[in-house]
Amino acid sequence: MDRLKESKYAISSKAKETRRMIMAMTGAQQKLERRKREKADKKKGDGESDEEEWELDGIKVPRDLIKGTILTKISEKKGKSPKDKFFRLDADQGKVIWESKRRGVIHIENIKELRAGPSAHSEISTLLPEQDPQKIEDRWLTVIYTIEDEYKTLHVITPTTQLFEEWYTTLVLLRQLRLDFMAGVFHASSQESELWERHHFSGADKSKDNKLSYSEIKNLCRRLNFGGTDDEVKRRFTQADVGGKGYLTYEEFRDFVRSLRERTEITTIYEDIKKGGPLTFEVFEAFMKDCQKSTLSKDDLEKIYQSFLPSGPQKNTGSGAPAPRAWSLGSFSLFLQSSYSGAFSEALESPPSSDDVTPVKPTTLGKGIWQDMTQPLSSYFICSSHNTYLIGNQLVGDSSVEGYIRALLGGCRSVEMDIYDGPTGGVGVTAVNAITTEVDDLKEDLQQAVSMVQGAVDDEKNVAGIKGTAGVDAKDLIPGEPIITHGGTLTSSISLRKVCEAIERYAFVTSPYPVIISGEVHCCIEQQKVLVNIMREVFGDKLVVAPIEGYDADVLLPSPEALKGRILLKAKHKTLDASSRVTAQAVDEAEEEEEEENEQKEKAEKSRDDSKRWSSGMMTKMGKMFGLSKSRSPSRERTEKEAVTTPELGAAASKASPESVPAATTPGAGTPLNPPALVVEGAPITDPAPNQPSAGGGEVESVAKPAMASELVPLLVYSSGVTFRGLSPTKAYSAAQVFSLSENKAKSLIHNPRQANVKDSLKSSATDSALLIQHTQGHVVRVYPKGTRVDSSNYEPNVFWAMGCQLTTLNWQTVDRGWHINQAMYLRNGGAGYVLKPPALLDPSYPTDLKKHRLAKHILRVRIISAQQLPRPKDQQGHEIVDKDTVDPYVKVTVHIPIWAGGQSSDSVAPVPVQPVVSSTSVPEASNPQIASVMPPAPTGESKEKGKLQPGEVKTSSSPQEALLVASGPAGDEQAGAAVGERVVKVRTRTIRNNGFNPIWNEQLELPFDVFGEGMKDLIFVRFMVKDNNDMDKDDFVGAYSASLGSLEMGYRHLPLYDEQVGQILFAGLFVHLSIEDL
Repeated sequence: MDRLKESKYAISSKAKETRRMIMAMTGAQQKLERRKREKADKKKGDGESDEEEWELDGIKVPRDLIKGTILTKISEKKGKSPKDKFFRLDADQGKVIWESKRRGVIHIENIKELRAGPSAHSEISTLLPEQDPQKIEDRWLTVIYTIEDEYKTLHVITPTTQLFEEWYTTLVLLRQLRLDFMAGVFHASSQESELWERHHFSGADKSKDNKLSYSEIKNLCRRLNFGGTDDEVKRRFTQADVGGKGYLTYEEFRDFVRSLRERTEITTIYEDIKKGGPLTFEVFEAFMKDCQKSTLSKDDLEKIYQSFLPSGPQKNTGSGAPAPRAWSLGSFSLFLQSSYSGAFSEALESPPSSDDVTPVKPTTLGKGIWQDMTQPLSSYFICSSHNTYLIGNQLVGDSSVEGYIRALLGGCRSVEMDIYDGPTGGVGVTAVNAITTEVDDLKEDLQQAVSMVQGAVDDEKNVAGIKGTAGVDAKDLIPGEPIITHGGTLTSSISLRKVCEAIERYAFVTSPYPVIISGEVHCCIEQQKVLVNIMREVFGDKLVVAPIEGYDADVLLPSPEALKGRILLKAKHKTLDASSRVTAQAVDEAEEEEEEENEQKEKAEKSRDDSKRWSSGMMTKMGKMFGLSKSRSPSRERTEKEAVTTPELGAAASKASPESVPAATTPGAGTPLNPPALVVEGAPITDPAPNQPSAGGGEVESVAKPAMASELVPLLVYSSGVTFRGLSPTKAYSAAQVFSLSENKAKSLIHNPRQANVKDSLKSSATDSALLIQHTQGHVVRVYPKGTRVDSSNYEPNVFWAMGCQLTTLNWQTVDRGWHINQAMYLRNGGAGYVLKPPALLDPSYPTDLKKHRLAKHILRVRIISAQQLPRPKDQQGHEIVDKDTVDPYVKVTVHIPIWAGGQSSDSVAPVPVQPVVSSTSVPEASNPQIASVMPPAPTGESKEKGKLQPGEVKTSSSPQEALLVASGPAGDEQAGAAVGERVVKVRTRTIRNNGFNPIWNEQLELPFDVFGEGMKDLIFVRFMVKDNNDMDKDDFVGAYSASLGSLEMGYRHLPLYDEQVGQILFAGLFVHLSIEDL
């Protein structure tokens, strides 16, 4: 039977394909579409209209877009010709819909970018290389959007420029309308209610007759995750159905959903605050000062209060005098859900500038770029990307220019290039293309292995799909020009010129402040000269090639303000003096041994036995193919790539093991699979006889190769890469010298008391961490992920921010915990990509002066009150999965505390006093938010799976005995170094069964944390995650919100919820009360 079904499907598919081919060959398809247009035009001429013009908040959607238009869709698949498709706009649901077998839908709020005109030249030239971009740019539209956890791209060409203007303008306005709503501009206002009601009425009206039957209402309640019984839904439907017609009109539907959306928890708070009297300005002012911890002046508070006063005549008192104007329940609800009550301090709406009596839509939200941008570069954290060109994993992922575009549009200010010889630069990419069957087999094995690794990572991480090919499509590269690829792997390659053009186009769209290109230059001298010419040609005056007046590169770094609109290149400066290189090499060798030992331990702990057996065999296989030693790890390869060999270092080089000298097949050329050893241009080339034995007993084919073109040196003005030479006062670095640390090396500089001798390790590493912070006060330091992160996972960057490191590079293609923390950090300062360090990290006495900088311990109290309209999961096509049971939500809160510097050991090291508090009492009063501590038993039916966090249970990232705080010393002075090891404190609520529409927990959770130094609370991050409890499987992700503790407002706050790609979920939110208590 199955075979018959398959045959039937094959015949049907073949018939459809044949019909399409015949229609295309005879022109029937075009005739059919023309007839449809003529029929629609005739209806329009006769005054008939299937659709009315859509309007909301002054935005009018043209009738043609609602009815639908023919657009030419351009596919990114090679060999697939453009096709005419029928596109229409559903303004109520906020969707663009077109004919498609797979997806055919874009949610407007998920649009990340619209590219049109000159900004789309890259797409036009890539997809239609035979076309002149200028001839079609005024009709070309590229839409970048997300579906679930993936970025997608739609390219279309409109038949006329007028239709292009209609589509482009309408999408821009509707997207902004929905984003404004999600930002709280219209929250709970009449515009928001109308938008919500239109959205859901249109989605529920499957018959498109502008009325909803009981079955359609019942399905809507199921989609909304409403947990009421069928009898309750029927009762509410009957109450709203005036006249017993059996269906609801739009007005009746509005009455129906208003009863569903009643916020009883807000009513309780309202009654609690006004205490039986009116909610006058005096009551509101006390509420804002005591509960919301507002710092606004009385005048500003008065303006806000006036803007929410209800309209209408004043009520009279019994004596005949008018009663004082006061807020109603509706006014209070509007205020709590407005942008005046946002959770993110930098996005709070400013008080009205006029005496308007109604809430108005602000022109902008938040502070924008508000920090002092005139300090040296070393005074800022800089949003940075690692291996920016990769959109997959580190071994077999695709390289793409799109990686740079997404990073720059996301606020990134430092991108990375790994630069190798192009098709005609030495061996070039032809070496990769020459490997055929064996490479394909190896790549398949690698993909399976990466899938195993990805399956073992934690459930909070989301990695982009693995795509790409081992070789390179030659037509995508430019002969004679360098390429960008991940050396020693099977990732694909892209053109350096195209990457530079993308950087030039998108560098300053999001932020005006400088972009730093972190380059690893592995190409030969000639192609280095080509590299310089390309950058000078593409970047022009934006490229920094000489010191700025007043900023000596050896003494002082310029500020972001001084470098506004400029592009800097950071690359390894290989013209160091010989003695410095000897020191650097000695340090490198020690680091290699330490890092390799640490990574081997980590692999042994985390890998399964079969995974380890596979790894050994695979590395042997790769070694035979590419000449790599079995013991070489990716991080060690990176260290070796940066090693410098000169004639003066012959003795030191002869002591190196054979693995440390990669063999180059062609003199002077570096390939993606085999970077050369390098020396300074112009120095005599030492080329020993073939197979000459080294001091270690191995064979060395080549030791010294040309290193650095003299034309490249002037580009390294304020960002000259050097090898790490240690942190002692005698190891001097000029202001412009930047060294890079692997994740493991950087962590080794931070104290870790889990070692055998806690006190000694604290003393040793405390000195290192203090020196590192002092170094970063005048120099820039870069940290990159360890080599074993082949799945492109990320570390938690706040650990290294606490050490003062500015360039903490992350894999932007992977959305995990570290990525979320990074995004939360760089939302600050208007998304400029530069965030001024906390005052403590700019103070020369930090962290050694323990009288000035003291440890403070606190408790973060989080009352999880309720959630609103939690979304259903979606399939790969972006459609809601309605056949699944209603979600069973719970909330998990985690606090991520970095490792503080300058740890001082004492005899009073004790476990963290963890006492979780969970309460199910009423919402706390505004004047007294303190709650009695109770520890309830786990709710009935709650999963008690071993290792799974239970309701009310507080856990740290390690056992209570290992998660340590340094307490008061004998003299009463608190010691530095509070956090020892990476700490994550987490606690969760109970599960609310069968209700994702308006679940109410009303539970208080308590999480301990400590802070060392002024402003360092900015480096502690809080994550709120809503999950769907699944007793039989892992819990599903519903939504999350992350923020630094220093930018999180206290009091009653509505938190927006974001999906796994940090796209805000329309209509969804979490209502909480936050407070901090000193210990």
